[in-house]
Amino acid sequence: MDWSLDAVAVWNRQRAVTPWPGAATSFEGRRLQIIAAEPVDLLPAGKPPGSVLEVGSESVAVACGRGSLALLRVKPEGRGEMGGADWARGARFKPGAAFELPAEAHA
Repeated sequence: MDWSLDAVAVWNRQRAVTPWPGAATSFEGRRLQIIAAEPVDLLPAGKPPGSVLEVGSESVAVACGRGSLALLRVKPEGRGEMGGADWARGARFKPGAAFELPAEAHA
């Protein structure tokens, strides 16, 4: 996932490759497959792309280049599919937690 894109572009790319080969990102060095997501808004998030903005009751909001994306269903490496908020609560985010950007996003 290239979090530097706007939220709708990230969402469209996620839907294009789901279910196969699947959209994935990395968090703290571990692969996380994104099963279902949706754009929350297109206003600037005020945080760097990939930053965790909030954990809601059903999803986790992630900052994109413009806007944010709600992760509704995810599949952590070595685990089964689960709700985004359930995964986020178990991940116990540290302040400033962020998903890793792909190498081409840094260029």
